[in-house]
Amino acid sequence: MTIFRLVLIVLFATSTPVMAGEGSYKLNIRLMTEADTRSASQCGLRLWQRNRDPATDKYAYAFAMPVIADADANRAGSGLVQIGERIETVNRIATGGKAYGPIHQHQLFRKPGTDLTIVVDLLEYAAEGDGLEIFDGRVTIYDVKRLPFAVRVAGGYYCRAAAEPAGADATGSGLVRVRDIKAWKEVPAAVLNEARGLNDCDHDGLVTVWGALYRVTDTRQIWEIPCFLGAYQGSMVYVYEQTDQAAVWLMPFKTPNARADDQSWLMEPRFNVETGILTSLELGRAAADCGKYQRHRLVAQEDGDNHFFELIEFREKPECDEVFIPVEEFPLIYSK
Repeated sequence: MTIFRLVLIVLFATSTPVMAGEGSYKLNIRLMTEADTRSASQCGLRLWQRNRDPATDKYAYAFAMPVIADADANRAGSGLVQIGERIETVNRIATGGKAYGPIHQHQLFRKPGTDLTIVVDLLEYAAEGDGLEIFDGRVTIYDVKRLPFAVRVAGGYYCRAAAEPAGADATGSGLVRVRDIKAWKEVPAAVLNEARGLNDCDHDGLVTVWGALYRVTDTRQIWEIPCFLGAYQGSMVYVYEQTDQAAVWLMPFKTPNARADDQSWLMEPRFNVETGILTSLELGRAAADCGKYQRHRLVAQEDGDNHFFELIEFREKPECDEVFIPVEEFPLIYSK
């Protein structure tokens, strides 16, 4: 038994038992705004509810933890979670699993002098530079007087440049998520026709996750368009548009060495507007014990006129053998 799990058992064994008829039995958990999760620290762990989009949903965040820069190493600050009208502060008291700087695969928090306890488990994640991209995780909130409450989350651990506050808008350069796409009618005909020219896509099928519009410069933008829906994942294509020349084209994604031809779609992509890195996770099956993990970076051509996605990392675990490892530990095929 790990020390992390032992601490968790001891905590609940020494907690005050629930008394019948003692108030409501449900935890009144609420989501936080981005402003609620900010701190003086520029680095932190932020986790939003998986079916929310922090770029468009005002209330999206389930948990946050700033990371404080010390002389020797970064250290974890207090965690934040909202219960009712109050944002509670909880202290980290135990960790377990793999460590990524100050962030651990399993983390245990508790509010001093109370029974409020929070367990943060990172389930699917990958290192991204000095940060951590989190595809799937779970935040479980315990209080012995209430029923436990669990929420599936996504998010990341990253540092934001001090000169570029959250929500900053770029006018002329820099990648900005302009808006979400919620219907085909919101996509220009030329862009949609370019996307529909790809035989792999099924634009008459069910769409459960729509894309977005990203501005790269005043006259260059990228459309993220749903392609096809698999059994447990969806895919996207990316169409580049020159608004000053009425030109559009599908953006290709390079594959390593002499493998298959370049592809035009990615499974379960996530576009980080702060780093310009597009991450894709293509599972071999729902059990998530095999698949492909790719990272592409948006870069400008030498003349600076247009942009393309450059492959910077490709990992693949072809064997679906019930051996579960983080996607960042899949065998490395290509790195730049």
